[in-house]
Amino acid sequence: MVVNLSSINPKYMTQIALSNRFGLSESSGRKLIKFFSDYIPYTILKGNKLFTEESYDSLKIIMDIKNRGYSKVEILEILESVDNIFSIDLDNTPYRTLSNSLSQSALSSTVGWSEARGRSWIKSFDEFFQYEVRANVKYFNEEAVDTLMLIRKINDLGYAKDDVKEILTANKGLTLATFSTLKLKNKRARTSVTNYDKGLSDEIPPRSELMLAILEVLKDKQPCKTTEITDRVAVYLQLSEELQSMKDEANKEFVFVSRLRSARGSLKNKAYIVETTKYTYQITDTGLELLSEDEDDIDEEIEELDTFVDPFDTVEENVKEIQHQLVNDLLNVIQTIHWRRLEVIVVELLESMGYGKGEVTQRTRDGGFDGMVLGDEFGFDRIYIQSKRYKKSRKVSASEVRDFSGTLDSEGSKKGIIITTSSYSREATNYINKLKEKHIELIDGERLAKLLIRHKIGVKIRKKIIIQSIDDDYFTGEE
Repeated sequence: MVVNLSSINPKYMTQIALSNRFGLSESSGRKLIKFFSDYIPYTILKGNKLFTEESYDSLKIIMDIKNRGYSKVEILEILESVDNIFSIDLDNTPYRTLSNSLSQSALSSTVGWSEARGRSWIKSFDEFFQYEVRANVKYFNEEAVDTLMLIRKINDLGYAKDDVKEILTANKGLTLATFSTLKLKNKRARTSVTNYDKGLSDEIPPRSELMLAILEVLKDKQPCKTTEITDRVAVYLQLSEELQSMKDEANKEFVFVSRLRSARGSLKNKAYIVETTKYTYQITDTGLELLSEDEDDIDEEIEELDTFVDPFDTVEENVKEIQHQLVNDLLNVIQTIHWRRLEVIVVELLESMGYGKGEVTQRTRDGGFDGMVLGDEFGFDRIYIQSKRYKKSRKVSASEVRDFSGTLDSEGSKKGIIITTSSYSREATNYINKLKEKHIELIDGERLAKLLIRHKIGVKIRKKIIIQSIDDDYFTGEE
């Protein structure tokens, strides 16, 4: 809502105006003011939250402490230790700092884990750690470092969380020094991974970490295809081939790709990235602004994103991605089949599309037609077909299209279809657009694959999901 300041007391300022006085962006200012709302006075006027010079003075003290290297949680502890925010003496600090304690983020980083992944493991093994809670935040000592390092060493051998917990429970008093005496079997000692592995699955970063990684690899502001984003994130996070190639045991999808797709969908829904063209994404100014914020603000926003995923958005995004992958996979298959088999498939496709009965000709591979379909069930019109099984790098040239057009003339036909597994040169397309006396349809590889999928040729249903909703009409009326 836009506030008309001319209609209210000039001593008040909006949240945006207050943020601007400290050089903060609207997003950063909003989060900071919200976090310290108990210490920054405000008033509600005409339904709007407004601030005064006292608000400015309070936020200035908070910003002064923040600029001295303190985190938001540390600042909050400082504020809670005094009766009045204005009694804080910045030149002679009468409160302790938390520099000798490890936050959850610092503990995770110490053992080489990301903050998101460390948080997940620390939460699961809460009973194995010693920590102190201050301002509702856990702080760990050096002993916790050894504990988490021990947990990681066991996990590195391929053991999932439940397995690690069972090992620690059965071997009370186990330390890093005595770890080698266990002689645990290395579950990772294999040449390849094809099946789902719970231990490996836990090593694939969670959605929150993947969201941040996506923003990092897109911060050059250049549009990037989904396949390239996947490759970049894998390199950025230094994921092994076995982690990238592991498939889920239920739906046989790649776990990493599926998780990355979900993370990308969340970023898109919140406008941190935008789909510029089909399956191509680019970071937005909002996404760049998020990356420029301090670590606490980034973690807070990413964690908030990770808490809610619209299931319908996720389903829709997943279906689109699966369909896109199916088109690519089907096209790859078509490019490897025998050329005569392609001719049969093309005729079958056109029959399924509603054309009359078709037939494959007995021509040789060069010149002429591959097949013919009737334009209607009475055979009043004939449509001739030529199929070209080319690799993606080879385009159908204008001369090949002209030859086909000439062959149509020799048959006295005005209609034809050229189908290729690759694409057409610009000259070929321009030639077709200039034809006036006859109609020649050009179908490239991507369109061919989509038509085959639409008419259920060469594909089968792997899984059908039915999503139901309330039928309001059924409950309407008195009887």
